[in-house]
Amino acid sequence: MYPRLKPSVFLLAVLALLPAGACKKSYSTAPVSAPVVKVDWVNATTTAAVSGRTGLSSVVFNNRMWIIAGYTGAWKNDVWSSSDGVQWTQETANAGFAPRSRHRSLVFNGKMWVIGGYDGANYLSDVWSSPDGVNWSLENASPGFAGRNEFGALAFNNRMWVAGGYDGASDYRDVWSSPDGVTWTKNPVSPAFAPRFGLTMLDFNGRIWVIGGHSPGVNDSDVWSSPDGQNWTQTASNAAFGGREGHTSVVFNNRMWVIAGDYETGTTWYYDSDVWSSPDGVNWSQATANAPFGLRAFHSSVVYNGQMWLIDGQNGTYCLNSIWHSN
Repeated sequence: MYPRLKPSVFLLAVLALLPAGACKKSYSTAPVSAPVVKVDWVNATTTAAVSGRTGLSSVVFNNRMWIIAGYTGAWKNDVWSSSDGVQWTQETANAGFAPRSRHRSLVFNGKMWVIGGYDGANYLSDVWSSPDGVNWSLENASPGFAGRNEFGALAFNNRMWVAGGYDGASDYRDVWSSPDGVTWTKNPVSPAFAPRFGLTMLDFNGRIWVIGGHSPGVNDSDVWSSPDGQNWTQTASNAAFGGREGHTSVVFNNRMWVIAGDYETGTTWYYDSDVWSSPDGVNWSQATANAPFGLRAFHSSVVYNGQMWLIDGQNGTYCLNSIWHSN
C-alpha cells in the first residue's frame, strides 16, 4: 500500500452521518484589509493520454508543461509534455531515474531536475537532471541529505534548495542548497519552523517562502520567509487558509497562491478544494471556496501561458485524471 496515502475509504459514509459542516476545517478569519481576489477554474481535459496519478511533479520548460513520474497504482518514471494541457506527448516511458512519487522537480541552469521521493520500498535522495526530458543524468546518488519525500524544493538565488520532508519515521526541518546539483551544503543553523512534511516553497519578492505542511500532530497553517535560506521570519502563525499539507503553491499575478491539499483530524484525513492567495504572506483571502476541480491533494501546479494549472492528484479514494486551469 502507498505510504501516507490518505485513503478516505469511509469518507462518504462519515459525511452522510455527520451534520452539515462537521468535517470542515475551522478557518481563521482573514483581516478585513486583505484584498479578495476571485478566480474561476476551467476543465481542460479528463481524458489526457497520461494516466491519472498522485504524487507527480510538474514544471514549465522549453515552452511546454511537463509531468514527471508519480503513482498510478504503480510507481512510475515516465515523462510527458504538452503545449496546451490537453494533448500530451510521452517523451519517455522509462527515464533513467527509478520510478517514484512525491519527489520534487525544478528548472535550473537550463535543465529539468528530479530530486528524492519514494519508490515503494525506499525513501530517495538522488539528484537527476535532463536537458530535454528524454536523456537523464545522475548528478549525485548521495547528496548528503537523508532520503525523503514530501519535502519543499525551489530554485532561488542561483542555487537549488531542499527543506523538510519525511523518511517513513521522522519529519525533517533541515535546509540544504546546491549551486550545481552535485555539491550540497547543509545550513549550519536549523530554521525556526517545526519539522514538517507536505510543505510548499516559493520564490516571491526576493525571499524564500515556506507554507504549511504537517508537523508531528499538527496541521500547519504557518508561513515563513527568508532572504537567504538561513535567517527565517514567521509572517503568519495561523494563516486564514487553515492547516494543510499535500497542497500546491504558485506565484501568479504578484500573489502567492495555495491550492487544495489535505489535513488530519484524529486518524482521518480530509481533502480540500479551496484556493487562497496573498500579496504579502500575512493577509490571505479565499479566491475559491469549493473549486469545481473537487477535493484533491498531491496534485501538481504550474503557471503557464498566463494561467494557473492544476494536474491530477488524489481524492483519498483513487487517483485523478483531470487537468484544470484558471480562467
